[in-house]
Amino acid sequence: TSAGPTREGDFADTVALEGELTVPHVVLRGSSGDALLRVGGLFEPWAEFVDERRKEPLVWRVAETLRSTLSLTLPAGATLGTLPAAASVDSKLGRYTLRWSRSGDAVVVERELVRVARVVTPADFRELNRFLGDIRAAEHVAAVLTLPSEVRR
Repeated sequence: TSAGPTREGDFADTVALEGELTVPHVVLRGSSGDALLRVGGLFEPWAEFVDERRKEPLVWRVAETLRSTLSLTLPAGATLGTLPAAASVDSKLGRYTLRWSRSGDAVVVERELVRVARVVTPADFRELNRFLGDIRAAEHVAAVLTLPSEVRR
């Protein structure tokens, strides 16, 4: 397992992790051996919903591009069904893309958020919440795995 979130902008940084990863809410196992893999259960949201009653603007430190890539190596004998379609969400406040792919015995998930606006005024809070809701909906779509009996728990 490896993960590599990247941030570009005034505060650029990169984090790369490798090793085993156990995240109980990412894969939900059924009695049939089928499992659901959801991006939303692994990554933290990049922004929280805003209370639309708030009077002050929301100010992010920079307008930036955030990227995360996750590669999960599947257990031997596991089969992966059809991957979710790529998703794209556009708003005057930003752009978001999510892509699933296969690479050998791994499933790879890439997501990117481009924050176009650094300052979000109260007049745009409803639009921001719609944008974030559409992103969360895209991240809730699942890939279906069938796990071999020796991996099921």
